[in-house]
Amino acid sequence: MVIRDSAAEVLASCSQILDVNLSTKMAKLVAIHKCLQFCVDCGLVPCTFETDNASLVKWITEKDKWNSDGGTILYDISNLNSTLKRMTFCHVQKRHNKAAIELAKYAWGISEDVYWMEDFPGCIRKDIEADMPS
Repeated sequence: MVIRDSAAEVLASCSQILDVNLSTKMAKLVAIHKCLQFCVDCGLVPCTFETDNASLVKWITEKDKWNSDGGTILYDISNLNSTLKRMTFCHVQKRHNKAAIELAKYAWGISEDVYWMEDFPGCIRKDIEADMPS
């Protein structure tokens, strides 16, 4: 996950190991949930969550998938969102989500969870800089 402020400055980033076999969509849903929990714990609200999977945004904003495989996670996301009422979820094209994609690839090569506060690993520097406003 990459957490930025409204000026696109990085507040935190993280690579975590999940020792489970998940589909890409479910892995992204779990990542959104973990990022949401981190933002709530750190008081980083209001916040906007971006994903390159449009159907996940639909799953989160509509309640028709609560009986699916990710239903428990969706329910928890909805509860946190309704409590705070200051979170939005939106779809972005993959080309605008490169930092998160590269960070996920980076996680394949680590042996423990890694957190960066006001920083990020060098492997995503070009993607972070490309997303900065001109």
